[in-house]
Amino acid sequence: RDSQDFPDVADDSTYIDSSSTKRFVCSWCAKSYKYSRDLKRHHRVECGKQPSWVCDLCSYKTFYREPLESHYAARHNI
Repeated sequence: RDSQDFPDVADDSTYIDSSSTKRFVCSWCAKSYKYSRDLKRHHRVECGKQPSWVCDLCSYKTFYREPLESHYAARHNI
């Protein structure tokens, strides 16, 4: 086979095969995303930061309001 069919990944630990559904990888924490906009949001809101939404009834924490609302409904019947 032609050598270009097999990418050399020995020196690149963040390489993700182009057939993968999550191709955009954070260079700081290695989380991966399907769309570049999601990686940009991750850098802006999440990466290296503490979650800003906290459950008053337990230790659950999240970066976004919607998951906290779902948590209250599912875990605390609120």
